[in-house]
Amino acid sequence: VIPPNAPEPSDDTADEGRFVGPVPDEEMAGRWRVQLGAFAVVANAEKLWQTLADHPALAGTGKAFVPGKRLTRLHAVGFASAPAAQQACDALLQEGQACLVVEP
Repeated sequence: VIPPNAPEPSDDTADEGRFVGPVPDEEMAGRWRVQLGAFAVVANAEKLWQTLADHPALAGTGKAFVPGKRLTRLHAVGFASAPAAQQACDALLQEGQACLVVEP
């Protein structure tokens, strides 16, 4: 099990890019994402999202669950650019929340 504060890129790409969960609103049309964790139990991904959803760095974004064979990745979606996603990730990292920017 990967702790919620240590997301790792997964070789588990069977369903890469197919999101499960709420679809971002029209105003969240950016395609860049920030991965917040990878979880064996989807409920743990939801719990982390509930903790981080109101973080200023994630304002205007939505959540997406990206399923794989063994792990489900939690992404904050809707960033307009790589720099915007990186800025959010940097802010989260300063507070001890591991993350990584995911290209569209």
